[in-house]
Amino acid sequence: KAQASGEIYKMPAGPMMLAVGIEYYKDEASYLNNFALIRQAASSGLELAEDSSGSRSWTGFMAELNIPVDKTLEVNLAARYDDYSDVGGTFNPKASVRWTPMKELLLRGSINTGFRAPTLYDVYAPNSITFTENSYNDPVLCPGGTVNTAAGGVASRDCDQQFQQQQGGNKNLESETSTAWTVGMVFQPTNSSMVSLDYWNYVVDNSIGPIGENVIFDDPTKYSAQFQRCSQLSADEQAALVGTCGPGQPGDPLAYIVNTQVNLGKYKTSGIDFAANWRSEASAYGRFFAGWN
Repeated sequence: KAQASGEIYKMPAGPMMLAVGIEYYKDEASYLNNFALIRQAASSGLELAEDSSGSRSWTGFMAELNIPVDKTLEVNLAARYDDYSDVGGTFNPKASVRWTPMKELLLRGSINTGFRAPTLYDVYAPNSITFTENSYNDPVLCPGGTVNTAAGGVASRDCDQQFQQQQGGNKNLESETSTAWTVGMVFQPTNSSMVSLDYWNYVVDNSIGPIGENVIFDDPTKYSAQFQRCSQLSADEQAALVGTCGPGQPGDPLAYIVNTQVNLGKYKTSGIDFAANWRSEASAYGRFFAGWN
């Protein structure tokens, strides 16, 4: 990692400053299973696990320019370019402004884009099989809590049960991207009092995380691809989950739901930050402070 900064131009209101930098990283991850021990432990959760490993290198270039337009106005421009070996390149700019129309008042705002590549753990963590935290009904063999005997449903197996779920990494993940902007003010009428108010707005695309067991079971039509039944598994997988998919089971039992890391989609958040503070002068009784945030 290397960086440099300095004055590049003298303006009437002050020096124009430039900072530049470059950095290089490389990460490696390996997840190795001791299958001899795993196979001895019943319900280890790793019956379907496979060894997994991966690596990533990336180079980042960044620059920041601070421009004192005049005594009351300051503009800051910044940009960053990252080149990842596995997910490609991304360019993310930022612009911010600070304006002081009077000495008691500061107005400020900013806008920028962002980027977050999935971590190596998000991508390569071994898949494990664990039980759901809550109890559910099989949407096919026990819809709405009523066992479907015609389809081979068994109440003790398919109704109000903790089913198995597959958790872990996902090699098909895409990176998160974001856009954010803020606008606000700071008002300081006296040396002992201050009020600040800021509005912020964030939008994140391709957010990374698990769907959630309750979401999957609440809408089995939308998330039908997350339900893996015994008939969909290979013979080796069925043998590994013999407790659920063993021979002689009536119907087509639910082997597990897939609840690994995925790109969930877009979410938006916004809010207001407010602060008001007052500080007394020093006195024989000390200094007093009051604040609300």
